[in-house]
Amino acid sequence: MNEITQVAGKISFDFEGAKTKLEAYCNEYVGVIFTEDTKADAKKRVASLRKEQKEWLSMVKEAETEYMKPFAEFKEKAFELARIYDKPICAINEQIEAFEESRKKEKDARIKEIFGEMVFEPDILAFLPLEKVYNEKWKNATYSEKQIKDDIMEAKRNVKLGLQTIKAMESDIEDKALQVFKETLSLPEAIKTITDYEQNKKVFKAKVAEETRAEVIETFAPVDGGETSDYHYTIFLTEDGKAKLEAFMDSIGIEYVCRED
Repeated sequence: MNEITQVAGKISFDFEGAKTKLEAYCNEYVGVIFTEDTKADAKKRVASLRKEQKEWLSMVKEAETEYMKPFAEFKEKAFELARIYDKPICAINEQIEAFEESRKKEKDARIKEIFGEMVFEPDILAFLPLEKVYNEKWKNATYSEKQIKDDIMEAKRNVKLGLQTIKAMESDIEDKALQVFKETLSLPEAIKTITDYEQNKKVFKAKVAEETRAEVIETFAPVDGGETSDYHYTIFLTEDGKAKLEAFMDSIGIEYVCRED
């Protein structure tokens, strides 16, 4: 490729002479005083000066266009030469891309082998299929098999921990929590499902107990002057249960006699 030979462009222009004449010309107007009667003439002077200024700038623009013509022609031809490089670049790049695609396919096959060797337990596979943990960066040439194995092992540990934690909570909605964990692989989400349920259940039980207690009090509370009758029940209680039952009967005004047989 030949080197570019460049000669600096030149524009003939007597800057200092032009500056001296223009300053002298413009200074004639600096000290001029215009009155209301000469206002029209003042406007004409301003319009004339602006016209001259615009004409001068137009000349500068034309000079710039002429000055840049050789470069514009050179640039167009230079870019035409640059485009010739595209043919070999594309041909070689297609081969590089084919090599890379082949390498990625081989790496992908190896990833599947590694996963199959590390995750084979049915209960874990149900929650951790390959597509759930697959990371595209694994196919990068710089990502080692050791790093891939570490990632898979970490995911497997998290699933085991999640399953153990959820089952250890022994919740009525264990199946639902496991489903949430299966879909999201998020243990906090699964635990939240259980804790929300248990909290709602606790509130519901408290409400039912309060409503039941109110019904019992309303039905069996002694009425002043009312008749009472003896009823005999056989109830098997622990000491704690006995204490709770007596506390309840005391709270609603039931008279009772405890006989221990």
